[in-house]
Amino acid sequence: MSLLDDTFGTVEASLNNYCRFNTGSLFDLATGYFEKGYDDKWYLNGGLGCQINGFVGRNGTFKSSLSNGLGARTRAIYKTVQVINDQENSADQAKDRVESMCEELSDRLDDARPIWIPGGNQYYLEKFDAYVIDHCNKKREKQKDLMIETPFVDPKTGKRIRVILPTIIDVDSLTEMACLEELNKVTAGKKEGAAPLEDAAIKTIYMISGNKKTMWTQIMRRRAEEYGLILIMTGHYDEKMQIDPYHPNVKETMFGKQNWVVKGVGTKFKFLSSLYVRTEAVPLQDSNGEALYADGLTYSKDIFEVDVNIDRCKTAVAGTTTPFVCSQKDGLLNALTNYHYIRQDNFWGCTSNNKIKQQLALVPNVTLSRNTVRSIASSTPEVRRALEITASLCYIKNNWNPANIHYDLKEDPKKIFDFLMSDKNKTLRDDILASRGWWSPYEEEQPYMSVVDIIDLINKG
Repeated sequence: MSLLDDTFGTVEASLNNYCRFNTGSLFDLATGYFEKGYDDKWYLNGGLGCQINGFVGRNGTFKSSLSNGLGARTRAIYKTVQVINDQENSADQAKDRVESMCEELSDRLDDARPIWIPGGNQYYLEKFDAYVIDHCNKKREKQKDLMIETPFVDPKTGKRIRVILPTIIDVDSLTEMACLEELNKVTAGKKEGAAPLEDAAIKTIYMISGNKKTMWTQIMRRRAEEYGLILIMTGHYDEKMQIDPYHPNVKETMFGKQNWVVKGVGTKFKFLSSLYVRTEAVPLQDSNGEALYADGLTYSKDIFEVDVNIDRCKTAVAGTTTPFVCSQKDGLLNALTNYHYIRQDNFWGCTSNNKIKQQLALVPNVTLSRNTVRSIASSTPEVRRALEITASLCYIKNNWNPANIHYDLKEDPKKIFDFLMSDKNKTLRDDILASRGWWSPYEEEQPYMSVVDIIDLINKG
Protein backbone atom coordinates (compact mmCIF):
# COMPACT_ATOMS: atom_id res chain seq x y z
CA MET A 1 0.00 0.00 0.00
CA SER A 2 1.28 3.44 -0.94
CA LEU A 3 1.17 6.49 1.31
CA LEU A 4 -0.50 8.30 -1.59
CA ASP A 5 -3.44 5.87 -1.90
CA ASP A 6 -5.84 8.04 0.08
CA THR A 7 -4.94 11.24 -1.80
CA PHE A 8 -7.01 10.36 -4.86
CA GLY A 9 -10.78 10.51 -5.12
CA THR A 10 -12.96 7.69 -6.45
CA VAL A 11 -13.05 7.56 -10.25
CA GLU A 12 -16.29 6.42 -11.87
CA ALA A 13 -15.75 4.89 -15.31
CA SER A 14 -18.33 3.93 -17.90
CA LEU A 15 -18.43 0.22 -18.74
CA ASN A 16 -20.37 0.64 -22.00
CA ASN A 17 -17.25 -0.04 -24.06
CA TYR A 18 -16.03 -2.94 -21.87
CA CYS A 19 -17.94 -5.61 -23.76
CA ARG A 20 -17.58 -6.71 -27.35
CA PHE A 21 -20.75 -7.95 -28.97
CA ASN A 22 -20.39 -11.30 -30.71
CA THR A 23 -20.99 -11.82 -34.42
CA GLY A 24 -21.01 -15.63 -34.24
CA SER A 25 -18.01 -15.86 -36.59
CA LEU A 26 -14.21 -16.23 -36.55
CA PHE A 27 -14.10 -12.44 -36.30
CA ASP A 28 -14.92 -12.77 -32.58
CA LEU A 29 -11.84 -14.90 -31.94
CA ALA A 30 -9.65 -12.54 -33.96
CA THR A 31 -10.72 -9.54 -31.88
CA GLY A 32 -11.29 -10.91 -28.39
CA TYR A 33 -10.47 -13.23 -25.53
CA PHE A 34 -12.31 -15.56 -23.15
CA GLU A 35 -13.34 -14.51 -19.66
CA LYS A 36 -14.88 -16.60 -16.92
CA GLY A 37 -18.43 -15.32 -16.40
CA TYR A 38 -20.79 -15.06 -13.45
CA ASP A 39 -21.78 -18.74 -13.79
CA ASP A 40 -18.21 -20.12 -14.17
CA LYS A 41 -18.65 -20.61 -17.91
CA TRP A 42 -16.20 -19.13 -20.39
CA TYR A 43 -17.49 -16.22 -22.49
CA LEU A 44 -15.83 -14.75 -25.55
CA ASN A 45 -15.42 -11.00 -25.20
CA GLY A 46 -14.84 -10.36 -28.88
CA GLY A 47 -16.59 -8.95 -31.93
CA LEU A 48 -17.82 -5.40 -32.44
CA GLY A 49 -17.51 -2.92 -29.57
CA CYS A 50 -18.98 0.49 -28.74
CA GLN A 51 -16.11 2.25 -30.42
CA ILE A 52 -14.99 3.10 -33.95
CA ASN A 53 -14.58 -0.13 -35.91
CA GLY A 54 -12.75 0.85 -39.10
CA PHE A 55 -12.91 -1.32 -42.23
CA VAL A 56 -10.68 -0.16 -45.08
CA GLY A 57 -9.71 -1.58 -48.44
CA ARG A 58 -9.51 -0.94 -52.15
CA ASN A 59 -12.60 -1.04 -54.37
CA GLY A 60 -14.01 -4.54 -54.68
CA THR A 61 -12.36 -6.00 -51.57
CA PHE A 62 -15.70 -6.63 -49.79
CA LYS A 63 -15.19 -4.16 -46.95
CA SER A 64 -18.87 -3.14 -47.25
CA SER A 65 -20.13 -6.73 -47.49
CA LEU A 66 -18.07 -7.80 -44.51
CA SER A 67 -18.92 -4.82 -42.29
CA ASN A 68 -22.62 -4.87 -43.21
CA GLY A 69 -22.77 -8.64 -42.69
CA LEU A 70 -21.03 -8.61 -39.31
CA GLY A 71 -23.25 -5.72 -38.24
CA ALA A 72 -26.39 -7.58 -39.33
CA ARG A 73 -25.33 -10.71 -37.42
CA THR A 74 -24.74 -8.62 -34.30
CA ARG A 75 -28.14 -7.00 -34.76
CA ALA A 76 -29.77 -10.43 -34.92
CA ILE A 77 -28.04 -11.79 -31.81
CA TYR A 78 -28.73 -8.77 -29.61
CA LYS A 79 -32.10 -7.81 -31.13
CA THR A 80 -31.12 -4.22 -31.63
CA VAL A 81 -31.22 -1.58 -34.39
CA GLN A 82 -28.84 -1.22 -37.31
CA VAL A 83 -28.56 2.12 -39.13
CA ILE A 84 -26.76 2.04 -42.47
CA ASN A 85 -25.75 5.42 -43.87
CA ASP A 86 -25.22 4.36 -47.46
CA GLN A 87 -23.15 7.18 -48.94
CA GLU A 88 -22.62 5.28 -52.18
CA ASN A 89 -26.35 4.57 -52.58
CA SER A 90 -25.56 1.00 -53.57
CA ALA A 91 -26.65 -1.24 -50.69
CA ASP A 92 -30.25 -0.07 -50.91
CA GLN A 93 -30.62 -2.35 -53.92
CA ALA A 94 -29.54 -5.37 -51.87
CA LYS A 95 -31.48 -5.20 -48.60
CA ASP A 96 -32.31 -8.91 -48.77
CA ARG A 97 -28.59 -9.61 -49.16
CA VAL A 98 -27.89 -8.04 -45.76
CA GLU A 99 -30.54 -10.25 -44.17
CA SER A 100 -29.23 -13.40 -45.85
CA MET A 101 -25.76 -12.82 -44.39
CA CYS A 102 -27.26 -13.59 -40.97
CA GLU A 103 -27.70 -17.22 -42.14
CA GLU A 104 -28.66 -19.29 -39.06
CA LEU A 105 -29.46 -16.12 -37.11
CA SER A 106 -32.16 -14.97 -39.55
CA ASP A 107 -34.91 -16.38 -37.34
CA ARG A 108 -33.95 -13.87 -34.65
CA LEU A 109 -34.65 -10.91 -36.90
CA ASP A 110 -38.03 -9.28 -36.55
CA ASP A 111 -39.92 -7.70 -39.43
CA ALA A 112 -37.95 -4.47 -39.08
CA ARG A 113 -35.27 -4.03 -41.70
CA PRO A 114 -32.11 -2.02 -41.10
CA ILE A 115 -32.75 1.72 -41.16
CA TRP A 116 -31.36 2.82 -44.51
CA ILE A 117 -30.16 6.41 -44.64
CA PRO A 118 -29.37 7.67 -48.15
CA GLY A 119 -26.11 9.53 -48.62
CA GLY A 120 -24.97 12.00 -51.22
CA ASN A 121 -26.97 15.23 -51.24
CA GLN A 122 -29.60 13.90 -48.81
CA TYR A 123 -27.74 12.95 -45.64
CA TYR A 124 -24.39 14.71 -45.76
CA LEU A 125 -22.10 14.93 -42.71
CA GLU A 126 -23.88 17.70 -40.82
CA LYS A 127 -27.39 16.35 -41.45
CA PHE A 128 -26.43 12.81 -40.47
CA ASP A 129 -24.75 14.15 -37.33
CA ALA A 130 -28.03 15.85 -36.34
CA TYR A 131 -29.80 12.51 -36.92
CA VAL A 132 -27.32 10.75 -34.59
CA ILE A 133 -27.63 13.47 -31.93
CA ASP A 134 -31.40 13.07 -31.91
CA HIS A 135 -31.03 9.31 -31.45
CA CYS A 136 -28.51 9.77 -28.61
CA ASN A 137 -30.84 12.17 -26.79
CA LYS A 138 -33.69 9.66 -27.02
CA LYS A 139 -31.44 6.86 -25.73
CA ARG A 140 -30.44 9.02 -22.78
CA GLU A 141 -34.10 9.60 -21.88
CA LYS A 142 -34.78 5.85 -21.93
CA GLN A 143 -31.42 4.71 -20.58
CA LYS A 144 -32.79 2.87 -17.54
CA ASP A 145 -35.07 0.78 -19.73
CA LEU A 146 -32.29 0.05 -22.22
CA MET A 147 -29.77 -1.45 -19.79
CA ILE A 148 -28.88 -5.09 -20.39
CA GLU A 149 -27.00 -7.58 -18.22
CA THR A 150 -23.87 -9.22 -19.59
CA PRO A 151 -22.26 -12.46 -18.40
CA PHE A 152 -19.04 -10.58 -17.55
CA VAL A 153 -18.19 -9.72 -13.95
CA ASP A 154 -17.00 -6.36 -12.66
CA PRO A 155 -13.82 -7.18 -10.68
CA LYS A 156 -14.47 -4.24 -8.33
CA THR A 157 -18.00 -5.15 -7.30
CA GLY A 158 -18.20 -8.84 -8.15
CA LYS A 159 -21.50 -8.15 -9.90
CA ARG A 160 -22.50 -8.71 -13.52
CA ILE A 161 -21.62 -5.79 -15.76
CA ARG A 162 -24.61 -3.87 -17.10
CA VAL A 163 -24.36 -1.84 -20.29
CA ILE A 164 -26.75 0.07 -22.50
CA LEU A 165 -28.22 -1.88 -25.45
CA PRO A 166 -26.00 -0.92 -28.39
CA THR A 167 -27.10 0.76 -31.59
CA ILE A 168 -25.20 -0.29 -34.71
CA ILE A 169 -24.35 2.68 -36.93
CA ASP A 170 -22.67 1.83 -40.22
CA VAL A 171 -21.19 4.69 -42.28
CA ASP A 172 -20.43 3.29 -45.72
CA SER A 173 -18.27 5.04 -46.58
CA LEU A 174 -16.67 7.88 -44.66
CA THR A 175 -14.51 8.55 -47.71
CA GLU A 176 -17.61 9.32 -49.79
CA MET A 177 -19.40 11.37 -47.13
CA ALA A 178 -19.61 15.02 -48.13
CA CYS A 179 -19.75 18.06 -45.86
CA LEU A 180 -22.12 20.99 -46.34
CA GLU A 181 -19.43 23.26 -47.84
CA GLU A 182 -18.70 20.70 -50.51
CA LEU A 183 -22.35 20.47 -51.49
CA ASN A 184 -22.77 24.23 -51.46
CA LYS A 185 -19.72 24.98 -53.55
CA VAL A 186 -19.74 22.02 -55.92
CA THR A 187 -23.38 21.01 -56.25
CA ALA A 188 -25.53 24.11 -56.00
CA GLY A 189 -23.68 26.78 -54.10
CA LYS A 190 -24.63 29.75 -56.20
CA LYS A 191 -27.92 31.10 -57.38
CA GLU A 192 -26.76 30.83 -60.97
CA GLY A 193 -25.81 27.17 -60.51
CA ALA A 194 -22.92 25.04 -59.34
CA ALA A 195 -19.54 26.65 -58.70
CA PRO A 196 -17.14 26.19 -61.63
CA LEU A 197 -14.09 24.00 -61.07
CA GLU A 198 -11.74 26.95 -61.36
CA ASP A 199 -13.50 28.76 -58.51
CA ALA A 200 -10.94 29.70 -55.85
CA ALA A 201 -13.20 28.33 -53.12
CA ILE A 202 -12.88 24.83 -54.58
CA LYS A 203 -9.24 24.71 -53.51
CA THR A 204 -10.13 24.65 -49.83
CA ILE A 205 -12.88 22.01 -50.04
CA TYR A 206 -10.76 19.02 -49.06
CA MET A 207 -9.11 20.93 -46.22
CA ILE A 208 -12.50 21.87 -44.77
CA SER A 209 -13.89 18.36 -45.32
CA GLY A 210 -10.85 16.73 -43.69
CA ASN A 211 -11.02 19.01 -40.66
CA LYS A 212 -14.73 18.36 -40.17
CA LYS A 213 -14.36 14.60 -40.50
CA THR A 214 -11.47 14.62 -38.04
CA MET A 215 -13.53 16.50 -35.48
CA TRP A 216 -16.61 14.37 -36.14
CA THR A 217 -14.82 11.03 -35.66
CA GLN A 218 -13.27 12.38 -32.47
CA ILE A 219 -16.70 13.36 -31.13
CA MET A 220 -18.34 10.13 -32.32
CA ARG A 221 -15.76 8.01 -30.51
CA ARG A 222 -16.86 9.62 -27.23
CA ARG A 223 -20.54 9.32 -28.11
CA ALA A 224 -19.99 5.63 -28.82
CA GLU A 225 -18.90 5.00 -25.25
CA GLU A 226 -21.48 7.24 -23.61
CA TYR A 227 -24.54 6.19 -25.60
CA GLY A 228 -23.61 2.63 -26.59
CA LEU A 229 -22.95 3.06 -30.31
CA ILE A 230 -21.22 0.36 -32.34
CA LEU A 231 -19.70 2.60 -35.00
CA ILE A 232 -18.69 0.85 -38.22
CA MET A 233 -16.95 3.11 -40.71
CA THR A 234 -15.49 2.08 -44.05
CA GLY A 235 -12.83 3.95 -45.99
CA HIS A 236 -11.03 3.70 -49.32
CA TYR A 237 -7.45 2.43 -48.97
CA ASP A 238 -5.09 3.28 -51.80
CA GLU A 239 -1.53 4.15 -52.71
CA LYS A 240 -0.06 7.53 -51.88
CA MET A 241 2.34 9.27 -54.21
CA GLN A 242 5.91 9.10 -53.01
CA ILE A 243 7.71 12.29 -54.01
CA ASP A 244 11.18 11.47 -52.69
CA PRO A 245 12.26 7.83 -53.25
CA TYR A 246 15.07 8.28 -50.71
CA HIS A 247 12.65 9.30 -47.94
CA PRO A 248 9.68 6.91 -48.12
CA ASN A 249 6.40 7.81 -46.49
CA VAL A 250 5.90 6.49 -42.98
CA LYS A 251 3.55 3.51 -42.80
CA GLU A 252 0.15 4.35 -41.31
CA THR A 253 0.26 1.30 -39.06
CA MET A 254 2.95 -1.20 -38.14
CA PHE A 255 1.25 -3.91 -40.21
CA GLY A 256 -0.05 -1.75 -43.06
CA LYS A 257 1.40 -1.29 -46.53
CA GLN A 258 4.20 1.12 -47.30
CA ASN A 259 2.93 4.26 -49.11
CA TRP A 260 -0.73 3.27 -48.65
CA VAL A 261 -3.27 5.45 -46.82
CA VAL A 262 -6.99 5.71 -46.13
CA LYS A 263 -8.31 8.57 -48.22
CA GLY A 264 -10.86 11.26 -47.41
CA VAL A 265 -11.46 10.32 -43.75
CA GLY A 266 -9.61 13.05 -41.86
CA THR A 267 -6.24 12.83 -40.16
CA LYS A 268 -7.12 10.88 -36.99
CA PHE A 269 -9.22 8.01 -38.35
CA LYS A 270 -6.56 5.36 -37.73
CA PHE A 271 -5.71 6.73 -34.31
CA LEU A 272 -9.36 6.93 -33.19
CA SER A 273 -10.31 3.48 -34.50
CA SER A 274 -9.99 1.01 -31.63
CA LEU A 275 -10.34 -1.69 -34.27
CA TYR A 276 -8.76 -1.08 -37.67
CA VAL A 277 -9.28 -3.80 -40.28
CA ARG A 278 -7.86 -3.95 -43.80
CA THR A 279 -9.39 -6.22 -46.46
CA GLU A 280 -7.83 -7.85 -49.52
CA ALA A 281 -9.66 -10.19 -51.90
CA VAL A 282 -8.81 -12.86 -54.48
CA PRO A 283 -11.27 -15.03 -56.46
CA LEU A 284 -11.62 -18.68 -55.39
CA GLN A 285 -11.59 -20.85 -58.49
CA ASP A 286 -10.76 -24.45 -59.28
CA SER A 287 -8.32 -25.69 -61.92
CA ASN A 288 -11.02 -25.28 -64.60
CA GLY A 289 -11.62 -21.64 -63.78
CA GLU A 290 -14.99 -22.35 -62.14
CA ALA A 291 -16.03 -21.20 -58.67
CA LEU A 292 -14.27 -23.30 -56.04
CA TYR A 293 -17.49 -23.57 -54.03
CA ALA A 294 -20.16 -23.96 -56.70
CA ASP A 295 -23.78 -24.62 -55.79
CA GLY A 296 -25.18 -24.95 -59.30
CA LEU A 297 -26.11 -21.27 -59.53
CA THR A 298 -22.72 -19.69 -58.86
CA TYR A 299 -20.86 -17.60 -61.42
CA SER A 300 -17.24 -18.52 -62.06
CA LYS A 301 -15.93 -15.36 -60.38
CA ASP A 302 -18.59 -14.99 -57.70
CA ILE A 303 -16.76 -16.49 -54.70
CA PHE A 304 -13.79 -14.69 -53.14
CA GLU A 305 -11.41 -15.23 -50.28
CA VAL A 306 -11.32 -12.00 -48.28
CA ASP A 307 -8.27 -11.69 -46.05
CA VAL A 308 -9.16 -9.66 -42.97
CA ASN A 309 -5.93 -8.10 -41.75
CA ILE A 310 -6.17 -6.62 -38.26
CA ASP A 311 -3.74 -3.72 -38.34
CA ARG A 312 -4.86 -2.26 -35.00
CA CYS A 313 -6.81 -3.80 -32.15
CA LYS A 314 -7.03 -2.75 -28.52
CA THR A 315 -8.60 -6.02 -27.33
CA ALA A 316 -6.48 -8.65 -29.11
CA VAL A 317 -3.21 -9.14 -30.95
CA ALA A 318 -2.82 -7.00 -34.06
CA GLY A 319 -1.05 -8.35 -37.14
CA THR A 320 -3.25 -11.42 -37.64
CA THR A 321 -4.93 -12.33 -40.94
CA THR A 322 -8.17 -14.30 -41.05
CA PRO A 323 -9.60 -15.55 -44.36
CA PHE A 324 -13.34 -15.08 -44.87
CA VAL A 325 -15.40 -16.20 -47.83
CA CYS A 326 -17.66 -13.70 -49.58
CA SER A 327 -19.90 -13.84 -52.62
CA GLN A 328 -20.50 -10.92 -54.96
CA LYS A 329 -24.14 -11.99 -55.07
CA ASP A 330 -24.78 -13.11 -51.48
CA GLY A 331 -22.16 -11.26 -49.41
CA LEU A 332 -20.55 -12.81 -46.34
CA LEU A 333 -20.84 -16.62 -46.24
CA ASN A 334 -20.17 -17.53 -42.62
CA ALA A 335 -20.63 -21.32 -42.68
CA LEU A 336 -18.54 -21.58 -45.85
CA THR A 337 -15.87 -19.43 -44.18
CA ASN A 338 -15.59 -22.03 -41.42
CA TYR A 339 -15.30 -24.88 -43.94
CA HIS A 340 -12.72 -22.95 -45.98
CA TYR A 341 -10.62 -22.31 -42.87
CA ILE A 342 -10.57 -26.04 -42.04
CA ARG A 343 -9.84 -26.90 -45.67
CA GLN A 344 -6.81 -24.60 -45.71
CA ASP A 345 -5.41 -26.51 -42.72
CA ASN A 346 -5.51 -29.87 -44.49
CA PHE A 347 -9.06 -30.56 -43.26
CA TRP A 348 -8.12 -30.31 -39.60
CA GLY A 349 -10.82 -31.80 -37.39
CA CYS A 350 -12.08 -34.22 -40.07
CA THR A 351 -11.88 -38.00 -39.86
CA SER A 352 -9.43 -37.93 -42.78
CA ASN A 353 -7.73 -35.37 -45.00
CA ASN A 354 -9.42 -36.62 -48.17
CA LYS A 355 -9.62 -33.63 -50.52
CA ILE A 356 -12.73 -34.83 -52.34
CA LYS A 357 -15.07 -35.89 -49.53
CA GLN A 358 -14.84 -35.24 -45.81
CA GLN A 359 -16.58 -36.13 -42.57
CA LEU A 360 -16.24 -33.83 -39.59
CA ALA A 361 -15.26 -35.66 -36.42
CA LEU A 362 -18.25 -34.07 -34.67
CA VAL A 363 -20.71 -35.35 -37.31
CA PRO A 364 -18.99 -38.38 -38.86
CA ASN A 365 -22.21 -39.63 -40.45
CA VAL A 366 -22.44 -36.63 -42.84
CA THR A 367 -20.23 -36.42 -45.93
CA LEU A 368 -19.25 -32.98 -47.22
CA SER A 369 -17.55 -31.72 -50.35
CA ARG A 370 -16.70 -28.26 -51.60
CA ASN A 371 -19.74 -28.23 -53.89
CA THR A 372 -22.26 -29.53 -51.34
CA VAL A 373 -21.17 -27.87 -48.12
CA ARG A 374 -23.26 -24.71 -48.66
CA SER A 375 -26.55 -26.56 -49.12
CA ILE A 376 -25.87 -29.10 -46.35
CA ALA A 377 -24.79 -26.47 -43.82
CA SER A 378 -27.79 -24.24 -44.58
CA SER A 379 -30.24 -27.08 -43.97
CA THR A 380 -28.50 -28.94 -41.14
CA PRO A 381 -27.96 -27.02 -37.87
CA GLU A 382 -25.75 -29.78 -36.43
CA VAL A 383 -23.34 -29.56 -39.37
CA ARG A 384 -23.29 -25.78 -39.19
CA ARG A 385 -22.45 -25.86 -35.46
CA ALA A 386 -19.84 -28.58 -36.01
CA LEU A 387 -18.15 -26.42 -38.66
CA GLU A 388 -18.20 -23.46 -36.28
CA ILE A 389 -16.67 -25.39 -33.37
CA THR A 390 -14.04 -27.13 -35.52
CA ALA A 391 -12.98 -23.88 -37.25
CA SER A 392 -12.84 -22.11 -33.87
CA LEU A 393 -10.59 -24.79 -32.36
CA CYS A 394 -8.43 -24.69 -35.48
CA TYR A 395 -8.18 -20.89 -35.25
CA ILE A 396 -7.15 -21.04 -31.60
CA LYS A 397 -4.55 -23.68 -32.46
CA ASN A 398 -3.05 -21.45 -35.13
CA ASN A 399 -3.19 -18.06 -33.42
CA TRP A 400 -3.55 -18.23 -29.64
CA ASN A 401 -1.18 -18.94 -26.79
CA PRO A 402 -2.13 -22.40 -25.39
CA ALA A 403 -1.76 -21.05 -21.84
CA ASN A 404 -4.82 -18.87 -22.37
CA ILE A 405 -7.12 -21.89 -22.79
CA HIS A 406 -5.27 -24.41 -20.60
CA TYR A 407 -4.83 -26.85 -23.47
CA ASP A 408 -2.36 -27.15 -26.37
CA LEU A 409 -4.38 -27.98 -29.47
CA LYS A 410 -1.20 -28.40 -31.51
CA GLU A 411 0.08 -31.08 -29.19
CA ASP A 412 -2.83 -33.50 -29.12
CA PRO A 413 -5.88 -32.59 -31.24
CA LYS A 414 -6.63 -36.30 -31.69
CA LYS A 415 -7.52 -36.56 -28.00
CA ILE A 416 -10.41 -34.12 -28.43
CA PHE A 417 -11.94 -35.75 -31.48
CA ASP A 418 -11.40 -39.34 -30.30
CA PHE A 419 -13.17 -38.40 -27.09
CA LEU A 420 -16.11 -36.80 -28.90
CA MET A 421 -16.43 -39.58 -31.49
CA SER A 422 -16.63 -42.28 -28.84
CA ASP A 423 -20.05 -43.98 -28.70
CA LYS A 424 -20.20 -43.54 -24.93
CA ASN A 425 -19.99 -39.77 -25.39
CA LYS A 426 -22.76 -39.52 -27.97
CA THR A 427 -25.05 -37.67 -25.54
CA LEU A 428 -22.35 -35.12 -24.81
CA ARG A 429 -21.70 -34.72 -28.53
CA ASP A 430 -25.39 -34.13 -29.17
CA ASP A 431 -25.50 -31.55 -26.38
CA ILE A 432 -22.53 -29.74 -27.89
CA LEU A 433 -24.09 -29.67 -31.36
CA ALA A 434 -27.36 -28.32 -29.93
CA SER A 435 -25.59 -25.41 -28.20
CA ARG A 436 -24.73 -21.86 -29.24
CA GLY A 437 -21.34 -20.15 -28.95
CA TRP A 438 -22.34 -16.47 -28.60
CA TRP A 439 -23.31 -14.74 -25.37
CA SER A 440 -26.74 -13.17 -24.97
CA PRO A 441 -28.39 -10.88 -22.41
CA TYR A 442 -31.70 -12.65 -22.92
CA GLU A 443 -33.23 -15.90 -21.74
CA GLU A 444 -32.43 -18.30 -24.57
CA GLU A 445 -33.92 -21.72 -25.31
CA GLN A 446 -30.66 -22.82 -26.89
CA PRO A 447 -28.03 -23.60 -24.21
CA TYR A 448 -24.67 -21.84 -24.23
CA MET A 449 -21.35 -23.66 -24.55
CA SER A 450 -18.13 -22.03 -25.70
CA VAL A 451 -15.22 -23.91 -27.26
CA VAL A 452 -13.26 -23.44 -24.01
CA ASP A 453 -16.15 -24.97 -22.05
CA ILE A 454 -15.98 -27.91 -24.46
CA ILE A 455 -12.23 -28.28 -23.89
CA ASP A 456 -12.78 -28.16 -20.12
CA LEU A 457 -15.35 -30.97 -20.38
CA ILE A 458 -12.89 -33.08 -22.36
CA ASN A 459 -10.06 -32.39 -19.90
CA LYS A 460 -12.30 -33.60 -17.07
CA GLY A 461 -12.82 -36.72 -19.15
